[in-house]
Amino acid sequence: MKFSFSQNKYLKSGILILVALSLHNFPEGLAIGSSFSVEKKFGILVGIMVIIHDIPEGFALSLPFKIAKQDKKKILRYAILSGIPTGVGCLVGSGVSYINKYIVAGCLACAAGAMLYVVMNELIPEYSRKENLKMATISNMMGIIVALLLLEWLEL
Repeated sequence: MKFSFSQNKYLKSGILILVALSLHNFPEGLAIGSSFSVEKKFGILVGIMVIIHDIPEGFALSLPFKIAKQDKKKILRYAILSGIPTGVGCLVGSGVSYINKYIVAGCLACAAGAMLYVVMNELIPEYSRKENLKMATISNMMGIIVALLLLEWLEL
């Protein structure tokens, strides 16, 4: 299959996003796996929050491949491939969290640090440049509200 310059550019972007999300997903898995060792409800909460968080990531991953005219099955395989580190992180987090209670805190802190770094270093400056800071603030507030509602719903 021959690619135009534009398609090739989006294909490279898609691959870069795939690699970045795969690296980003491992700490998320650590958080999910280790949180189940604290309490089942807490593990469910963290899992739901990560799922909600991963929905826009799926769109971000799929869009460049769609623009590059990749096959839908191939795009789905890429999305599944990016999720494998989450599963590996869950297994590792679940396994090591039973060694010591401080490991759970470390796993959760690792995931939180990775997410905060991406938000502070990448997302907020990008929104500021594009003058969409109001939308970013509203989105962050909605995320906090959803988390609080889930906490209440799960009675944690």
